[in-house]
Amino acid sequence: KKYKNNYPEYEENNSIDKFLTKMKNFKFDDKSYFFLIHHLSPHEPYIYKKDCSYQDPKKNLELYPEGYRDAYQCVLKKIEKLVKFIDKRDPNAILAIQGDHGGGFGTNDLEVEEDIFKTFTLLKINNTHCKNLDLSNKLDMINTARLLLSCATNQKPNLLEKKSYLKKNERLIEY
Repeated sequence: KKYKNNYPEYEENNSIDKFLTKMKNFKFDDKSYFFLIHHLSPHEPYIYKKDCSYQDPKKNLELYPEGYRDAYQCVLKKIEKLVKFIDKRDPNAILAIQGDHGGGFGTNDLEVEEDIFKTFTLLKINNTHCKNLDLSNKLDMINTARLLLSCATNQKPNLLEKKSYLKKNERLIEY
């Protein structure tokens, strides 16, 4: 299709499907594996409808909320496929899926800034040191990495105080 050629981002927006295709014949054994999938969607251009069928890219700011929400719904479907795939092959796998930032929605500048810090996080951990942890208001990018490394090495996690910062008009603001 024409838009696939005009938007190289299309290929990057499809990394979960590409991973699943490549992994179909992968022979898992008793070794530990680490896979990192950088999935760009739901970033612009919004090429997915919520059923994951393709549409002409949407970059118009007026369509931003609709395009973003459709792409987000599609990504959730792709994540569900990924989790089921990994669970079937390795029920004890440690799995982390995390957004780099929120959507930035709101009716004023403060709401938009606060929404940027709301990130999607999904964790699946079957490890005695990492079960039943109270992670409320503790998971940020740093603590997620600390948690995953601890759980992968069967150690009790040592999480830091959660802090978020935004640079605005040359000022660093803590949230």
